[in-house]
Amino acid sequence: MEKLKSFGIQSSIHYLGLWDFSAYESLFDKKNYPFASEICSRELTLPLFPSMTIDQVDEVSKKLLKIAN
Repeated sequence: MEKLKSFGIQSSIHYLGLWDFSAYESLFDKKNYPFASEICSRELTLPLFPSMTIDQVDEVSKKLLKIAN
């Protein structure tokens, strides 16, 4: 997220594990859901909006690939 931010691209985490919400933390133990826990640790929300152009999609994709490589 920090590297994307340095390129001027906002990203966020929208989907937390249930154990991360105080209302559910006593009901769900992260250790009991290793697959979900692993996904939550890697999940990232990228820019997406109705007026987003193909050029903007390409820019986000190129920057993400640059970071990944």
